[in-house]
Amino acid sequence: MKIRSLVLLSVLTGIGWIGYARSVAAQTGAAQKTLLAQRPSPTRGTDPVETIDLAARRMTRLLAQPMTMVVQGQTVGSVISELAAARNLNVWAERDLDRGGDLSTVRLGPTVWDSLNRLAESAGAEIVPAGEVVLIGRPEWLDRNLAALRQCCSSERSAPATDAEVISVAWPDLVTPSEVLRLCQRAGTVEPAELADEDIAGMPAVDDDLPHDLWPAAKIDRVPRSVVSTLIAVQASGETDSRGSAGSVWTARYPTTFSSRVLAEAVGKADPQARVRGIRLPGNLGAVEISGGPASHRIATGAILRQLAGNGGVAVGGNPAGKAGTDPDATFDLKLLNQPAGKMIQTFAANAGMACDIRDQARAAAETLVSLEAKGQTLEQLSRTVARRAGLAIAWGPEKVVVSLP
Repeated sequence: MKIRSLVLLSVLTGIGWIGYARSVAAQTGAAQKTLLAQRPSPTRGTDPVETIDLAARRMTRLLAQPMTMVVQGQTVGSVISELAAARNLNVWAERDLDRGGDLSTVRLGPTVWDSLNRLAESAGAEIVPAGEVVLIGRPEWLDRNLAALRQCCSSERSAPATDAEVISVAWPDLVTPSEVLRLCQRAGTVEPAELADEDIAGMPAVDDDLPHDLWPAAKIDRVPRSVVSTLIAVQASGETDSRGSAGSVWTARYPTTFSSRVLAEAVGKADPQARVRGIRLPGNLGAVEISGGPASHRIATGAILRQLAGNGGVAVGGNPAGKAGTDPDATFDLKLLNQPAGKMIQTFAANAGMACDIRDQARAAAETLVSLEAKGQTLEQLSRTVARRAGLAIAWGPEKVVVSLP
């Protein structure tokens, strides 16, 4: 069966990566003052119990999409930005992550979820979906955002946001948090809003109380206004620990076939006070009920989504012994700049589940630097293109790729 695999490797910056201010905001408007000042009650069981069906959510379907991505010589941040743009994901990330590190040769997949997790781990972070946004950051930062969203957006949890509530916004490089917040506050719900004169700090009669930091370009598509404003406020606060989520406790039910015992063990490591139990929902639907802080819900969401996405038996970043490689009919869009031909062919062979033998007389030519931009080519076709440009001959498969001189 032919699988359309997408590889996007050109360096694009900004989309989906949001910076944040280092000092605590003095004021952020009435809504943001309330958000940062109040904390949810630590009393368990006082909030209505929410049922969160992750399998039914649009974001889960996007994250579970199959994909194969071969990355070579790109930064973590640029690959995440490319992946977010290609898959129509809203990504909101912590600023102080090492997302500038180069990825040598990495195979991502077999799903969008697995790929984002691998990239986040490379930056010392984790991912968790929050509605229509994928959060990427360290656990403490994620928990602060989850707690703030739980408090500020509680009135919207029972039903999807309507067209009257969602906004789409975009802004260029070097804008301040205040400018982004004003843009989101005035954005309409029909057309995407972009930065305008009325959003710029220093305009007359403009309240500019957020710290003066400069954020990179970003784009957010169809997300509830209250969610965007909340994320901006938390991001601008610049706190580096979990104080923002202290005392935040709630109960939620997650329909799943995941073992409640296994989930309780995982959750207990992050939140020893959390309670996890298996229950049956109407229609005899199995579920897990969790009462705990944001860390417990973060761990549970990750475990359930990992199960929903399904790893397909292929280890992320490699081809385990005895496992087949990429479907030979899978096609790729690929852009690589000035990479050794032999290394590129070895990468393609590894992703096809085959060894690569570069003969001694071909080793010098295999060091030839090759640039490649191709669309809709199989791994074999990519290998032959690279070999031709480097003046090499190639014999492809079925179990080994042999590289020699013509």
